[in-house]
Amino acid sequence: MGFLNFFAKPSQPVAFPKRVGSYSVDHEGNVLVSTVTIAFPEAQMQEIGLAVLNAFRQAREAQLPLKELIFDFAEMRIVAREVRNGAIIFLLPTHPEIPRLNPL
Repeated sequence: MGFLNFFAKPSQPVAFPKRVGSYSVDHEGNVLVSTVTIAFPEAQMQEIGLAVLNAFRQAREAQLPLKELIFDFAEMRIVAREVRNGAIIFLLPTHPEIPRLNPL
């Protein structure tokens, strides 16, 4: 039987689910609520949350009215909005067929 396994088709590679969803972080960067798949590590969500909170804090200190951040990557778009005691972060897929808005 082992000889027949040699001719068997290789199994299909496992595709990871899209890393989409949203989550909220408190003022310390702790993830409060999440709809992101468990394939996306919570440590990465906290790291993104801390970077977002730091950007909002620096904008406040510089007296710049910053309410939303958008990061475009090859496979993902991150949209972050400041809320009362933290931020809400959206992880969205990047679709090449959808044109991106160019403000200038």
